[in-house]
Amino acid sequence: MDQQTLLYVEDEPEALKLFESAAQQCRAGFSLQVATGLETAFDCLGKQPRPMAVLLDYKLGKFKGSDLLRWMRGRPDLAPIEVAVLGELDSEKQINDCYSAGADYYLVKPSDSAGLTDIVERIDRGFQHPSKNLFLYHLVLCPAYREPVITPVMRAAMRRREGRP
Repeated sequence: MDQQTLLYVEDEPEALKLFESAAQQCRAGFSLQVATGLETAFDCLGKQPRPMAVLLDYKLGKFKGSDLLRWMRGRPDLAPIEVAVLGELDSEKQINDCYSAGADYYLVKPSDSAGLTDIVERIDRGFQHPSKNLFLYHLVLCPAYREPVITPVMRAAMRRREGRP
């Protein structure tokens, strides 16, 4: 596993361009590997070294990001890779689909470049976290994170996933 590589799976060219721009603007210290669809993601994940983490768009053409996630979680060599899903909706059904497929995190896509830059900065800090085992530590656990990235529906799903009421 490459300790400094993030695989970003995104099929929309504009969203991909915005994320790459935010990573350059932040001078992110991680390497960005891009997959523009499900097939490309399968190819990227089948090669060594594998990314440390995956940022996965929920909608991938006629497929869902949870389809790729279920495939990853079914493979012992890919199961340990942390995965955050970016969705456009704060929908309990969509969130539960991601968590039941094995997502580590679910985030609502920011609607502006400032929100996206904030996510990139937090991912970068997560890669630098001393434990190196929670690259998205700052995304989810940082109390200063702005709403609506983590909403009450998401918090409830996270609590259920952890077995808390």
